[in-house]
Amino acid sequence: MTPDVDTVFDEVRELAKIVGVAVDEAVLSRLAPHAATYAEFTVSPHAIELIVSDEPRKVCETARALGTSNPALAAFDACIAALSPRMVGLKVPFPRHGEGSPTLYVRLLMPLDEGLSFLQSLVPIDDLRLRLAHNAVLYGLAFMGEPLIVKTYTLCDDGFESFRLDARGLRPERKAYRASATVEPATGAWGQVVAALRKRGRLRADHVATLEVGDSLVEPKLYFERIGAVPTDWSAR
Repeated sequence: MTPDVDTVFDEVRELAKIVGVAVDEAVLSRLAPHAATYAEFTVSPHAIELIVSDEPRKVCETARALGTSNPALAAFDACIAALSPRMVGLKVPFPRHGEGSPTLYVRLLMPLDEGLSFLQSLVPIDDLRLRLAHNAVLYGLAFMGEPLIVKTYTLCDDGFESFRLDARGLRPERKAYRASATVEPATGAWGQVVAALRKRGRLRADHVATLEVGDSLVEPKLYFERIGAVPTDWSAR
C-alpha cells in the first residue's frame, strides 16, 4: 500500500530525531506538492535527505526557492532543453551541521555517446569516457554546488555506479548503489539508526550506497522509495 505524503514526512521527522538533525517544516511544506508525485528519503549517519519529483518547471522553481546554486540551475535548464529527460527530481538535505545544497536530477536512459556529447559542454569528460567504456546507456545525471559538480549514473552488475566531475574533469569519488539490499545491523550511533529502521519494518533498502574516495570507503547511505517508485530498466546498460 502506497503511503500518503503526511505518513512519509512523519517517518522522515522520526528518523531525523534519531540521526540528530533538524527538519525544516517550511521546506517540507514547499516539497509536499511534489512529494505527492514521487517521494524517496535517504538515511546516513549524519543526514536525512528527501527526494521529490514533478514537472521540470515546477521542480526548477522549488529548487531555486530552496537555494540551489545558480550553476546547477543553469546546467539543469540546459539539460532539459537539450535532452528531454524522462523524469526530473530534486534532493534536499537535512544535515547535522546545517550545510549542504540541493541537487537536481534527470533520468535519461539515452545512448551514452549522445549524453556525453551534451556533458562535454559542461565539464571535461575524457577520463569519464574511459571509465564508462563498458556502458552503452547513460541512465541519468545530477547537478549540484558552486562551482558546479556533475554526477553521472550508469548501471553495473548489482545496481548503479556514479562518478563526479567538475571543471577539472573526473573527481576521485565513485559511488556504488546496490539494489534491494539488506539493511545490515551495525554498531554505535549508526547502529541505533539501523535498529530504528528495522523496528519499522525497513529490513531492506531500495538501494544501499557506498561512497569510495580513492581506496577509502566513506559512510553508507540507505535509500527508500515511498511514493511513485519507478522500476529500474536493467536492460539499459
